[in-house]
Amino acid sequence: MKATHLQAELKAELMKEFEAEVDQLLASCDRGPLTMTQIEDLVLAARQRVGQKLAEHVLALQEQSHSAGAPVSAETGQRLRAKGKKTTAAKSA
Repeated sequence: MKATHLQAELKAELMKEFEAEVDQLLASCDRGPLTMTQIEDLVLAARQRVGQKLAEHVLALQEQSHSAGAPVSAETGQRLRAKGKKTTAAKSA
């Protein structure tokens, strides 16, 4: 898949944010010995923040790529309109 300019920008921004999370986590470890529970809490909090940021960036990328609107007819070039749902008759065997 060819990376677009927007994808490259989002990747660079995410990498910067992930690096800051790692730095913050390592700084927490330098303050002194931690219990396993404290380590788990730090890692889980970092994972939650990273996951949230990643989800926000992916959503932004999808909004940019899917904002085309209604499909266009190949024959006429005009926008297609929604025709609603078709009803189907139930058949018994």
